[in-house]
Amino acid sequence: MMQRRWGSTKPQLETALVGDHRCRNVAAVTSTVPEAIPAGAMRSINQPRVAIDDELALRPWATADRPAVIQAFSDPDIVHWHSRRITTLTEADEWVEAQRDAWAGERSASFAIVDVATESVLGRAALHTQLEYGTAEIAYWVLPGARRRNVAARAGRAITAWGHGFGFHRIELEHSVFNEPSCRVAQRLGYASEGIKRSSVRHADGPHDMHLHSHLVSDEML
Repeated sequence: MMQRRWGSTKPQLETALVGDHRCRNVAAVTSTVPEAIPAGAMRSINQPRVAIDDELALRPWATADRPAVIQAFSDPDIVHWHSRRITTLTEADEWVEAQRDAWAGERSASFAIVDVATESVLGRAALHTQLEYGTAEIAYWVLPGARRRNVAARAGRAITAWGHGFGFHRIELEHSVFNEPSCRVAQRLGYASEGIKRSSVRHADGPHDMHLHSHLVSDEML
């Protein structure tokens, strides 16, 4: 699953509407649209543990998870779709700390997918957030040893439900047109297909067209 960097902090220049397009290069004005989720809603609480089912849960990342982070970002599939490689404990520690900082900065809710019996990490599920608009983008990966157990879909269902409950009315899922496993996860979750964004994201092998899916709070969860 390819991810974009979203943030919840408002730009210093307010958004104005020109026709149907957003234009940020305007003088600051007072917005007439209230924030969908008030600033501070995430950082004012501790990141929770979220139950998935009897076998799996979502929890905040811990320093002890560094070996799993190195394993993930050494896997060719994860490296390819996420454009990142991590090979040292120092790099893994920085990545874990960045996940914590993203919660405090209200930019992302990033969770480790864990086996509840052992607390071992099986993957990652995250929502990259825009609180003011009430929107987010889901991202995920699963370690090689945990694949073919429906882990991504199970975690995706749980984090989507959590996100809607927190106040995100729209959650997007975006993946390369060549990333067929992510497309299958989107379909299993009931994310509606919205079309193709041409040459939208650049990977190591060049620009990729991206499938865009979305799930609204009013949509059925499969």
